[in-house]
Amino acid sequence: DDDYRQILEEFNQGKTDILIGTQMVLKGVDFNNVDLIGIISADTLLNLPDYRSGEKTFQLLSEVISSFREISFPKEVIIQTFNPEDHCIVALKEQDYNYFYQKEIELRKELDYPPFTHIIKILILGEEKEAVRQRAEYLISYLESFRKDKESAEFKLLGAVDMVLWKSRNKFKVQFLIKVKDLERFNQVFKKKYDKMLSKHFDQKNRLTIDVDPVRMI
Repeated sequence: DDDYRQILEEFNQGKTDILIGTQMVLKGVDFNNVDLIGIISADTLLNLPDYRSGEKTFQLLSEVISSFREISFPKEVIIQTFNPEDHCIVALKEQDYNYFYQKEIELRKELDYPPFTHIIKILILGEEKEAVRQRAEYLISYLESFRKDKESAEFKLLGAVDMVLWKSRNKFKVQFLIKVKDLERFNQVFKKKYDKMLSKHFDQKNRLTIDVDPVRMI
């Protein structure tokens, strides 16, 4: 953190001509001392496996462009992209918030994403790979049984067929998503056996987290 602050301080004082970094460098930079910002490979942000990727990209880069516009003398922002016709890139170029909203909301409706449905992120993590896999398979089977319950709402289970386990911070993890429109009805059925299922199959070593309408998908 001290090194980061020192680098920013030297740049803001004009001791450094070029600053290269991730989006974090945009926070704390004095734009009065900057003539040009280059956003390299903006498609990386847009192609993240997150339905909010366009929204987050537009928000981040709009803040940069708006900050430049507040300064009187000419500034330039160059965005590198292989998809210049993407509605996010077009809206950024024109600084047209309404255009972005209309295109984004149309896309979400077509793909059945929030606000037209709810997304539930299920994450299972533990120290042993096989234990995590077994619990994931059990939970998927448990959720599939809801389809036979007439009281349950219709839902889609995503990521369960091609289940992928990965390791991060010494924990094995597996994640899948549930899409459901009637969240209240789904919860009523889910909670019937939730406590019993949780105490029987999950503990401190093998944990289950449930996030409804998550801010981050990854």
